[in-house]
Amino acid sequence: MKAFDFPNYDTPIIRGRNVAILGAGNVAMDSARTAVRLGAKRVTIVYRRTREQSPSRKIEIHHAEEEGVEFKFLTSPLEFIGDASGKLVGINCEKMKLGRSQMRVDGAKTLFPNGGGIEVYRICGLGNYLHWDQVAKPHS
Repeated sequence: MKAFDFPNYDTPIIRGRNVAILGAGNVAMDSARTAVRLGAKRVTIVYRRTREQSPSRKIEIHHAEEEGVEFKFLTSPLEFIGDASGKLVGINCEKMKLGRSQMRVDGAKTLFPNGGGIEVYRICGLGNYLHWDQVAKPHS
């Protein structure tokens, strides 16, 4: 990919309707805000720790929220779901809770599952095409 050398190289722009981004650093914020600007209807950042523990600049979170990005803090990817052909169609995420800070040398609190169940994120589009056959079907 050489988007920097357009028009000599035609780098495809991949657009999605529902976008889930794992992580909450500055690159995640840039990706989320770019997805909004490219027309995504819903953009969600999934991060296993709290807002305060996010490695991104706080102003980046603020700007992402202003642009409509949703955040799922204390949420950790648990399982990636593929269909029979091996395409990614969903992500199971587990809600987390913070434990004691004494358990880690760096002072960060340890994460534990909170027992609150699993959230499923369906991926209906991956790449350049929307998989309409996956939109209406519930996860089984």
